[in-house]
Amino acid sequence: MAHKMGRQYIGIEQMDYVETLAVERLKKVIDGEQGGISKEINWQGGGEFVYCELGEWNAQAKAAILACDNWVELDRLFTELCDKYFLKYNVNVQKFANEICQEPEFLALTLDEQKQMMLEMLDLNQLYINVSDMNDSQFECGLNQEDKDLTLEFYGMK
Repeated sequence: MAHKMGRQYIGIEQMDYVETLAVERLKKVIDGEQGGISKEINWQGGGEFVYCELGEWNAQAKAAILACDNWVELDRLFTELCDKYFLKYNVNVQKFANEICQEPEFLALTLDEQKQMMLEMLDLNQLYINVSDMNDSQFECGLNQEDKDLTLEFYGMK
C-alpha cells in the first residue's frame, strides 16, 4: 500500500522466504498488480525498490550450531564460538568447557538439547553486523566494500 501511495517505506522481513514472497510481491506491484487499493487510486504500476540483507554475524554461529550432526562436531565448534563470535557476557566459558560438557547429565542430553544450550550462549544483540562495527577486522569476511558503501549511503554517512 505504501508503495502504491508514493510513500517512502522500509520493509523488513526476518524469514527465509523473503525472496520468494516479499520481493516477488513488490515486483508485481511495480508491474501494475491490481490488488488492495489499486482501483481506488488508479494504480498503473511503477517505481522501484532496493532489496538488501543484513550482514550476519552471530546468525552464522547459530546456523553452524544447527548444522552439527553429532556432539563431536558441536564440541569442536564450541572453541570457534568462543574465539570468533559474541557470547552473552555472563557465560562462564571455562566452566562450560571443563565441567558441564564432561558431566554425564550433559552427555545424556539429546543433540537438539545440547544445541539449544549452545544457542543460549549466543548474544542475540549481535546476530547481525552493526554499522558502527563493520570496519573492524573481526568482520572482514562478513562484508565486502560494496556492502559497506551501500550501508553508509543508506544511513546518510557517505
